[in-house]
Amino acid sequence: MSLIKDYSGPKRYELFKVTLEVLDKLGGSGRIDEIHEKIIDVLNLTEEVIDYPHGDSGRSYQTELEYQLA
Repeated sequence: MSLIKDYSGPKRYELFKVTLEVLDKLGGSGRIDEIHEKIIDVLNLTEEVIDYPHGDSGRSYQTELEYQLA
């Protein structure tokens, strides 16, 4: 059973435009953590969305947001 059904954050296709906007604001490039931080700021995401774990096994150290941004 996947936890994604409870995930209320943006999906991959919803992040395309904002990622390009953030890259433009950063001058055309940026480190992954810079890009992620700016996207979080632009979308005003909650801690719940930011920290939501990816997968249901508890073995993943990746959040669902990081997975969607990858």
